[in-house]
Amino acid sequence: MTPQECPPSTPCRTLRPMKTPLSTNIAQKLIKRLAQEHNLVTREEFDAQARLLAASEAKIQELENLIDELEKQMPPNQQTAPQ
Repeated sequence: MTPQECPPSTPCRTLRPMKTPLSTNIAQKLIKRLAQEHNLVTREEFDAQARLLAASEAKIQELENLIDELEKQMPPNQQTAPQ
């Protein structure tokens, strides 16, 4: 809705769209600061962390499988009790 389309005496009539590079830059900095204050991350950061988590989970599963195989190779009297 443009200011011209707003009913008279409403807040949107008094707001002007930000069209200048300076105001856009200020808005971007404000959004970034607010995101940091609220512990928000960018999509890129989120995706990177999701990939790292998936890789870590795969490595944990690999290690758990290796432990299971090694425990099977141990003599029965030396096997560890489940934790």
